[in-house]
Amino acid sequence: MNSINLKTKLVIVVVLSLMFVGCSSDDTKPTTGGSNPFPFVKVGNEWEYENNNDPDDCFKSKIVSKNGNVFRIELEKDGMSLPGGDYWFANNTYWKKSTDASGNGGFVIFYKNYFVGQEWEFDHYGSKTGEVVSVSETVTVPAGTFNNCIKVQISIGEGGIDYYYYWIDKNVGIIMVEEGSHIEKLKSKNF
Repeated sequence: MNSINLKTKLVIVVVLSLMFVGCSSDDTKPTTGGSNPFPFVKVGNEWEYENNNDPDDCFKSKIVSKNGNVFRIELEKDGMSLPGGDYWFANNTYWKKSTDASGNGGFVIFYKNYFVGQEWEFDHYGSKTGEVVSVSETVTVPAGTFNNCIKVQISIGEGGIDYYYYWIDKNVGIIMVEEGSHIEKLKSKNF
């Protein structure tokens, strides 16, 4: 009888050990994409944007390839690819729009470690300044409501004569862009 009790105790210990190991492993997995500070920057991810509140005036952006830290973006409108496309560059510090396949040029959209008041300067078709103006914006677009969005203001020209704004969800990417009277809103995404 002692050997049965010993076997039963051994089985219980093994089962409980497996349960604890399983729970421990699941609980420590990060939910924000691991070590990648920009989890939305992945080949195959696609966004559709609506222009100026017109649901029929839309375009798509899709990450089609990656070479190092440079991602090629294919742009599509009315089912047709637009010539040239676009490039993004993402590393462990920042995410930016690039002017070419080398990842050079362009401008930083936002940094991994961002804070209200953070500013950066860049030259992209003229002098510009980026600034994080909020980290707690709630934005409602056709794709849904996104909380705690980062709002980035881009100032153009000497003294920041003109502005445009990006609202960014750190797990989804760009939710909305406002450039004067031109507004682009996220309509859908595939991830």
